[in-house]
Amino acid sequence: MTRSLRRFSALFVALLATLPLHAQTADEILTPAQTEALANAETDLRASLAPHASGQDAATATDILAVIGGERLPMPDRLSLAGAPCKVRSLQVTADIAIAYPFFSCAFRQEGPAGLVLQKDSGSQRRLGLLAPGEDGTSLIFIGGRYYGYEAPRGFSGFGSGDPAFDSLGLMYRGGTDRYYIIFAPTEGRSEVYEILTR
Repeated sequence: MTRSLRRFSALFVALLATLPLHAQTADEILTPAQTEALANAETDLRASLAPHASGQDAATATDILAVIGGERLPMPDRLSLAGAPCKVRSLQVTADIAIAYPFFSCAFRQEGPAGLVLQKDSGSQRRLGLLAPGEDGTSLIFIGGRYYGYEAPRGFSGFGSGDPAFDSLGLMYRGGTDRYYIIFAPTEGRSEVYEILTR
């Protein structure tokens, strides 16, 4: 584990320890603007896909809608994901293009007694963040940071490390027995979904 990742994990575990047990949710961590961006992420994603319903990116747009469509299953115990083998692909949409990247390796890792971290540390576009409990048992909240392959891992700026310009927030859902997806709040006009397979 790198020094940056150890520091991020230690800050997260320390943060959890300072919160009362009934309040260990994203509401204690995020600003109102961040909470609003997270709440609107799926609506923004669907709106950004609409112009791509026909044309050269129609198949990718259909693929993205298939990933986020269907029944959302109850989440398992959050910490049961730790150590599960997983792979992830990024599906991205801008005004100009909808693109699906191939699958890359990722990792769910338990940090401390209550922390669950997701890291995509392969490919050129990477992420590191914690998965906090959602409100209704059908979602987890990703709170982390984006970084590139040539950079050290970057966490969420609200934890005292990272850059606000690279903060990354998303809602994670369970779309099948071994399939999850995260709808990220858009950044710089780009909507993004992670599809995660755990088999």
